[in-house]
Amino acid sequence: AKAHYLSRDPFVRERGVVICGAGPTGKDLAKRLRRHDVVIHAFLEVNERQIGQRIAGLAVLASDRAAEFTGRAVMLAAAGREPARETIRQLITGAGFAEGEDFFCVA
Repeated sequence: AKAHYLSRDPFVRERGVVICGAGPTGKDLAKRLRRHDVVIHAFLEVNERQIGQRIAGLAVLASDRAAEFTGRAVMLAAAGREPARETIRQLITGAGFAEGEDFFCVA
């Protein structure tokens, strides 16, 4: 249901998304968003073991690169655990994204 409703958001349709969290939750969300023809630019991740890898052809970038997408993509925090969600929230809002406008916690 989340992917269905996110795919109807005008900013999501226009700009595409960056998924913050390259774990199972983020991967599943990416798969579901693609079914709705949503463009996914990249994954952002704090886990250094995953940075530099590719998931379904998409780069896994360090989370400190969020500012590169300001005004260009909607950020989706897809971390299943609360400490990770709060870390992502701080990083993304610090990069200039506004929660509820161009940044959403979806897990």
